Amino acid sequence: MTCCQNHPPRRRACRIAGRILLGILLGMALAAVFGAVVMWLWNYTLPALFQVRPIHFWQAVALLILARILVGGHHGWHHRSWRRRHGAPGGWCGCGREEEGPVEPGADVRGTEA
Repeated sequence: MTCCQNHPPRRRACRIAGRILLGILLGMALAAVFGAVVMWLWNYTLPALFQVRPIHFWQAVALLILARILVGGHHGWHHRSWRRRHGAPGGWCGCGREEEGPVEPGADVRGTEA
């Protein structure tokens, strides 16, 4: 029997700690796999084509991080989580055009009269 089975707050804390640990381990495993793939592809193709030196594993991981910064950007997961937390599925106010009511002919789309 573990310390987390008898106390609900501890059980929740253990579950959260387990998910964090699993996420860290999964992230490390994915970084290792993608780093190895990048290293293999680089060492297999580029020295033969462009006469560049082979790279090591950590150089491949750094290349992945650099590519993510330059090409991938910093948006994605954080932006989706903000939308989910603030309940804005369709727009910034959380409501779509159909909830605002019909637009009258001659009315400006931005909300001011024509």
